Amino acid sequence: DALERQYSNAFNRISNSLYKHRWKRIHLIESFRTGNKKAELSSVLHLIEEAEQNGWIEELLRALFLKHIVEKFSGHFSAALATAQQVKLLATQHNHTYYKLQSAWSVPHIYHFFGEKKRAYEECVRVEKLFKNDYSQAINRTYYVLLADCYAAFEQYDKALKIYGQLLNYFNQSTLPDHAVQLSVLINTAYVCEQKKDLKKAETYLTEAHKIASKVNQPMYALGALLGLAELYHKTSRYSEMKKIIVAAEKVSVLVKAAVYEVKLL
Repeated sequence: DALERQYSNAFNRISNSLYKHRWKRIHLIESFRTGNKKAELSSVLHLIEEAEQNGWIEELLRALFLKHIVEKFSGHFSAALATAQQVKLLATQHNHTYYKLQSAWSVPHIYHFFGEKKRAYEECVRVEKLFKNDYSQAINRTYYVLLADCYAAFEQYDKALKIYGQLLNYFNQSTLPDHAVQLSVLINTAYVCEQKKDLKKAETYLTEAHKIASKVNQPMYALGALLGLAELYHKTSRYSEMKKIIVAAEKVSVLVKAAVYEVKLL
């Protein structure tokens, strides 16, 4: 409530309509990130309409990509894919390099997220030439996580671990945190370690992911790490530890409005 009051007071002091628009988008992103159920798709649609009416192309791309993310985590495969294609078209039309790369990454990510592993792999390899091994750029980090995930999906574990390892080294040396990508890498590295029967390493990575996610208020990743640990404990017949983890996961799940995790938890 105190944060909401601070937000309202700050927002009311902004007179520039473009800055007001940007502030609303940033607040929405924060709301979705923290699992605030007051944040709805209708608010994103309002941002899109406002950007279109004012001819703010970059803001329109940002709002559309936010819509894509919301649709993805709400479990709407077709809508998320269509919006990603819409971003790609608009970015190409206006020669906006950043969002051309975002859409190039997001299309295979949608396929991967909803289980279309082969299509994800093929599309990811097809667009690889667009990206560089420069992990200081956020778009390159997210793309290479996806590429590694595709390798892992087709049991090319050594290739996946090589990329994950490079990314983790980057995070260990970087002074600019990217918690979302770092947490994805930790959880996905744990999965590969588990497939390679290195359960001790898998547990270490998942425990670290849960610790970081809890610290930086990322409930979705905290839940992913907890569910990974629960599965690991089930495999190793550590049922009392598994029970504690499931209880913790149920508490975190109420903060996360993401269909894929709700189904997995059930």
